[in-house]
Amino acid sequence: MEEITETAVDQTETNAGGNAFGFLPDGLQSLSQGYKEPKEFWADVSRLKALDSEAKALRGISPETLATEEEFDRAFTALGRPNDKSGYKLPDLWEGHPWTPEGPSEAKATDQIREEVNRALSDPSERAQFSDIARRCDLTQKQAEKLFSLYGGILARRAEESLAARDQADPGAVMAGLWGDQAAANLDIARRGAKSIGIGDELDREGLSAHPLVLKLAHALGAKTAEDQAEGLGGAGPGAGPVGEAAREELRRVVGSEAYKNHDPQAIKKAEILSARVHLK
Repeated sequence: MEEITETAVDQTETNAGGNAFGFLPDGLQSLSQGYKEPKEFWADVSRLKALDSEAKALRGISPETLATEEEFDRAFTALGRPNDKSGYKLPDLWEGHPWTPEGPSEAKATDQIREEVNRALSDPSERAQFSDIARRCDLTQKQAEKLFSLYGGILARRAEESLAARDQADPGAVMAGLWGDQAAANLDIARRGAKSIGIGDELDREGLSAHPLVLKLAHALGAKTAEDQAEGLGGAGPGAGPVGEAAREELRRVVGSEAYKNHDPQAIKKAEILSARVHLK
């Protein structure tokens, strides 16, 4: 807007009958406070109109219209964003802090928790997907490393919660509830059943001995193995018969026998029993 001219100001003063700011309505006379002459007042009005025009010109303009996609791309690259997802160099191991509702905890994760987190984050597929997400978000290398650390913290919190829930179950109380004063003997049978399907000592190491259903299944397998031993290996009773490599050799002998080749039921059953005992120690 063009500024108010001196002639317009002079005419305003003349038409006001001696009051320099008489052109203002009665309710707006206070706007003249601080001004000695009308021309000072009109100079500020001109500046305000100019600012209003600029605001209208800028209104509706989004940041995306201030630069082209190529210019944004060059800016992100200059800040440290790799050209593609394969350019991110993620840490080999996570060494951060578990995440809490208030943010990262002050204490670092325990060795057991770090092992759980790194087992997940070392998966090549997981790392590739993380890098893909980071690139889609235009993250720089440093930002991707920070997000990797925070994401590991979330996994650490979940691992802590899982371990806490597992620890709440008392294996002794569970076994006593299942078998009373015969808990020790029946646990041995359950361990034998677990080993018969090739999971070895995982029953204890993974805390499965605190889960009633798992114990019952393992015990059933162990009891069945004992029955098969007694019935299929000459009635010698539980614990008799070859195991491990010896069972494997006996299995080869049985499978190569004429009785097995002729589909003899006893030979077939014996081969099945020996197959289960190959994994026993």
